[in-house]
Amino acid sequence: MDKDDEIIKKAIVRNERLKLKKLLAEEDELAEPKKPWWPYATAAAVLCIAAFSYWMLNETETQADLYAAYYQKYPNVVSPLTRSEESATEKEKLYQDYEKGDYALAISGLEALDSDTASFYLALTYLETQDYQKAESMLDSQAFSGSAFELYVKWYRALALLKMEQENEAILLLNELKTKDFPLAENVQLLLKDLKAK
Repeated sequence: MDKDDEIIKKAIVRNERLKLKKLLAEEDELAEPKKPWWPYATAAAVLCIAAFSYWMLNETETQADLYAAYYQKYPNVVSPLTRSEESATEKEKLYQDYEKGDYALAISGLEALDSDTASFYLALTYLETQDYQKAESMLDSQAFSGSAFELYVKWYRALALLKMEQENEAILLLNELKTKDFPLAENVQLLLKDLKAK
């Protein structure tokens, strides 16, 4: 009997284990309902949009950073402030206004003058006042062809184009300048290198 009792006991324990396993499996199914797929798809779409936006914003900032790194105010070589302002003519005072940063006065006076020099400094004044469209438009003029400012005109126009996010046009101008011999030739090479590294 001991043997029969032991077999019966094992059968009862095995039966109880199977019932318990079945009960636990049913509870697991009830506790974890199937999750819908759309929240994951939404999260993935939001992450893609955020990554693309971040990339686009950094692209624009990079061009602005390059402009800021390479832009230097062109010096007043017409009538530097080392002269006494009292002895300066009205025309000379306009260039001194540019040098001092009094751009409103410089613009109003330079607009009235008709010379390559005045047009060049007027365009530079527009760059200083962040009117890049006007500056680029003035620097695009063929009037500077052959003038003493021709290479500087191309340099500052390339910078204005870069600031206006017209990188391809800026690169074309910079490629023209890289073969020229002028004081900013090293900056041209460096800027082209930086643009290629972007």
